[in-house]
Amino acid sequence: MKEKSKKFDCVTMKGDIREQIRKDFAGVPEAEAHERQMRQVAEDPILGPLHQRLASRRESASRR
Repeated sequence: MKEKSKKFDCVTMKGDIREQIRKDFAGVPEAEAHERQMRQVAEDPILGPLHQRLASRRESASRR
């Protein structure tokens, strides 16, 4: 069988992103890194509203 040449490889992309995050947060305490990442998500124009909806659903479910 022939090997296909991929134009986009999501596994490679995920690994590259993970490595960049490791570099960006090297030496930062885990709690602070998490806080920064969540702030970045909340400020993102696409992920922010999604995060807000999911957080409010979790909050509603925990009140039951």
